[in-house]
This record gives sequence, structure tokens and C-alpha cells, in this order.
Amino acid sequence: LQKELAAAKAEKEQLEREEAEAKAAEADQLQKELAAAKAEKEQLEREEESSQTEESDIATELKNELENLRKELESVDDEDSDSTDNANPENIKEEYAAEMAKKGATLPKGFIKDAKTNTGH
Repeated sequence: LQKELAAAKAEKEQLEREEAEAKAAEADQLQKELAAAKAEKEQLEREEESSQTEESDIATELKNELENLRKELESVDDEDSDSTDNANPENIKEEYAAEMAKKGATLPKGFIKDAKTNTGH
């Protein structure tokens, strides 16, 4: 009877050890999975942050480029309007006729005269 009792105790202890080892192995595996999940989460957060930074950098760059183009367009418009604002209509027509003549174009007879008459100059 004592031998059976001792064998039962030994078997019980063996089962408890095996169960404890299984729990320890499971806990170890869960720790590894948790660490991997945390690392993946951190990586995703870094990528998201980097992506947002890149998007804002691109947006800022596009806004700056648009502003530069607007300024350039305004300066071109100002230059064009300055050259024609200061000239009187009579000179503008003559300058246009001279420019067209340089290009080999011919204007209808009386173009300058008609232009002066139509503008009142």
C-alpha cells in the first residue's frame, strides 16, 4: 500500500512538474508574441509618422511652388501692363504695325488711320 501511495505521489508530482513546465512554456511564448506585437506596433507608428511628415512636406512644397508661380505671374502681368499703360494708343498701333512688318505680315491699307479714327486720337 505504501509503495502504491509513493508511486501515486511521484506520479502526481511528475504531472504537476509537467503542467508547470507547460504553463511556463506557454507564458514564455505569450511574452515573445507580446514583444513582437509591440515591436510591430512601434514600427507602424514610426511609418505612419514618417508618412504624415512626408505628406505635409509635399503639401508645403506644393503650396510654396504655387505661391511662387502666382508671384511670377503677377510680376509678368505688371511688366506687360506697364509697357502698354504708359504708351498712348496711337503709338501702340504703330508699334504693332512695325512688329507685324518685321514678322513679314502686311496690314490692310488704312489700318493705322482707321485705328486712330476709332480710338479718337
